[in-house]
Amino acid sequence: MAGDWIKMRSNLWDDPRVARIVELTGHSEAEVVGGLYWLWATADQHSTDGVLVGMTLQTIQRKTGLPGNGELDRISFPAALVEVDWIVVEPGGLRIPRFADHNGASAKRRATEAVRKAKSRSKDPEPEPEPAPEPTTKTKAGPDCPADRILAEFNHAFGRSDRMTDKRRTSLRERWRRPAWRDNYAQAIDTGAESEFLRGGGSTGWAANFEWFIKPDSVDQILEGKYDTVKGTKTNGEHREQSNANAFESVRQQAAAVSIPARGNQSGKADSGPRTTLFIENAGHVHPAPN
Repeated sequence: MAGDWIKMRSNLWDDPRVARIVELTGHSEAEVVGGLYWLWATADQHSTDGVLVGMTLQTIQRKTGLPGNGELDRISFPAALVEVDWIVVEPGGLRIPRFADHNGASAKRRATEAVRKAKSRSKDPEPEPEPAPEPTTKTKAGPDCPADRILAEFNHAFGRSDRMTDKRRTSLRERWRRPAWRDNYAQAIDTGAESEFLRGGGSTGWAANFEWFIKPDSVDQILEGKYDTVKGTKTNGEHREQSNANAFESVRQQAAAVSIPARGNQSGKADSGPRTTLFIENAGHVHPAPN
């Protein structure tokens, strides 16, 4: 049983459904509210879910003492309860709709707690609002982010000696929060280390560092193949070697076309002996051949 009291609203007297029952039955508001009190108190004592097994509309009429008034256009009090949906007739008994909202143990606990809080508010002054937390730029990250280990793996693969800073640690922890980054960063290090471009072999000589690697899109770009070395593509060193070879060939061809007169003899006439040849050592440097 739910207890020795029931919940009834103080404005029940003016409830439109009470007014409707008065009009249907010809009974006064006091009689109707009294009949409702008996009904809800009975349900509170003999039911936990609002179902009154074995009860009939005739039982309500007999217990409340509200018989019909004999007028043809009037109905009985129990029939009026059905009309306003305060009673539902079911096989084997009657049911009070929405019983748990206003009666039963849980409803009583809610009502009691509301009264207690109202009394507490009337006695105690309003508490001061708590100050808003200070804004912070720290990134929430799990303590299991192996920042130093990831840096060591990157340096080993790329042949670098980059250092860990607070800024890089914060960025790395942001990346670590993404499951896809955690799952793929090691593969990106291995793949990136095979890229001639990322290792400084491009035409500009730029090489990937750790700060670039932990940017939001770097791992995805590496795994998408953006920096893969294309077969047959020359590295920066190979470009320089080809350039030197081209310069050497150009100087050789120019030197072959040059005719240098021999030194004159004592008579002021040129020797009729062989002409002086040129000795070419390196590309771009031409020296007279030794005597």
